[in-house]
Amino acid sequence: MNVVANPVGYSDSYKLSHIRLEIPGINMIYSNLTPRNTHYMESIYPDFDGKIVLFGLQAALKKILINQWNEGFFKLPKSQAIADMKRILDPYIGEYDMSHFEELHDLGYLPIEIKALKEGSVIKAGIPYFTIKNTLPKFEWLTNYLETILSAEVWKPMTIATISRQFRLLANEYAIKTTGSIAGVEFQNHDFSMRGQDSAEAAAASGAGWLTSTMGTDNVPSLMWIEQYYNQDLGKNPVAGSVTASEHSLATSAIQFFITKKRKENNEESLIDKPATPEELNQGELDYLNYLLDKIPAGIMSYVADSYDYWGFLSYILPKVKNKIMSRSGKLVVRPDTGNPVDVTCGIEFVDMSHESDLHSAAVFLLYQMNLTSTKSEETIENKFIWNNEYYKFTAKVGFDAYGLPEIYAVLNVEKYERTTEEKGTVETLWEIFGGKVNEKGYKVLDEHIGMIYGDGITYQREKEIFERLEAKGFASTNVVFGVGSYTMNQVTRDTLGTAIKATAVKMEDGTLIPIYKDPKTDHKKKSARGLLKIVKENNEFVLIDNVTEEDEQTGELNTVFKDGQLFNEMTFDEVKQNIWS
Repeated sequence: MNVVANPVGYSDSYKLSHIRLEIPGINMIYSNLTPRNTHYMESIYPDFDGKIVLFGLQAALKKILINQWNEGFFKLPKSQAIADMKRILDPYIGEYDMSHFEELHDLGYLPIEIKALKEGSVIKAGIPYFTIKNTLPKFEWLTNYLETILSAEVWKPMTIATISRQFRLLANEYAIKTTGSIAGVEFQNHDFSMRGQDSAEAAAASGAGWLTSTMGTDNVPSLMWIEQYYNQDLGKNPVAGSVTASEHSLATSAIQFFITKKRKENNEESLIDKPATPEELNQGELDYLNYLLDKIPAGIMSYVADSYDYWGFLSYILPKVKNKIMSRSGKLVVRPDTGNPVDVTCGIEFVDMSHESDLHSAAVFLLYQMNLTSTKSEETIENKFIWNNEYYKFTAKVGFDAYGLPEIYAVLNVEKYERTTEEKGTVETLWEIFGGKVNEKGYKVLDEHIGMIYGDGITYQREKEIFERLEAKGFASTNVVFGVGSYTMNQVTRDTLGTAIKATAVKMEDGTLIPIYKDPKTDHKKKSARGLLKIVKENNEFVLIDNVTEEDEQTGELNTVFKDGQLFNEMTFDEVKQNIWS
């Protein structure tokens, strides 16, 4: 987790020149980090309630302002610390005067004070997360020199924590609708993102943000990140859980092993390098699943089931091992990994024609709605629909004119239709095989020995649609668990919450405090606060008061978390989560 490098280089290059551009006579600069707007967030999450979760600062302070600055700068001999950077900077931006960094090294710590709202606080856009200022004259340049790295370290964990809360609120809403409680929902959104993250460190920080509103993750580095930076003894107070789970390499190698073994037993060595038949694939998968159920008779086990024929797996293989699954002390979780997540989970939607008076009318009306065109003079058309809660299929002849448009409709027959496993979807098929119970809300809950997880291409919109479709079919939302991957985790930038650090006050050598602000005519949304800042709570909402006195700035909800090289008011991860959900 700790890559020790010279932290002098942890900034934008233009920051290096700012000490030469400052006006003499200013000896204090006061800035703040604020998520300024949510319009990008709202475009991705239409249900977004405007609430932003504060998270990630304590980790940034420990990792950068403590560990990196101490190990990569202050603990090194001054000559080495300075020479390390001059070697890089001189050919990069010209002969660079490092005297202000030499003075900082002589001091031996960062003369900075950072005051922040408690992590886990839930705020609206426009409320500062933290303020930062220098505590000694001559080091006013340091305040905004640290802007780049603090922004880089904080914006994504904060943004992911905000998104995780939205997923949790969605899962809570449908769990309450369809079960009457939120039992088990804390594991319903599982972090599957690590392989698609920029690095192990990025995965850890992002994954920790995700865990602020869930307990499901496959992202192990996030656990170590939380323990290291948030004082959480995971041996005594775990923050997440996961399960035994297979993957395609295991399934395909085992299935082909059993197929090859059987061919050898049948003296069919000549077929060993030949592709397996569908029947052989089904039997090989059945052999492997039997092996796993015998080897792991207890606990939750997730089985990836779409290596070959997922619908065949559901309709052919699962019924053959039903008794073994039902006798386990635990749950088998079926995992499809391809296709449209909504349809794979919920099945194919049929048009409901129950408003028509009879089956023939229903078929004719649906036929008219099909917007048919053809280069042939006549075609046979088939379609399916629901009528009075039963499924039907019709066959019709349609004649087309010279322009390819239909002119003659003739429904030939309408008959009851037995849907395929694919049309029923996973949850309904599992219900037919294993059953379950109907809860007090009137929704079906799968037997405790069987479940489902979908972990490919899950977005907030897809998860919501799955919940809606399950509800419409009479199934509880908690019948399915989701693996949320890197597409969702990485569909963010610093602009998602408009996060920025801006200076709002400076102090002159004679003690005069000057409020400053930014208000560009080309974009008033980037207008900053003005002067010293104070945050208070009114009706359980954080409210910003700007341009306050130095005495007033000492009060309110902002508390010192870092000063002169030392941490203050540290929090555990449990405390962060309690703040979010209190």
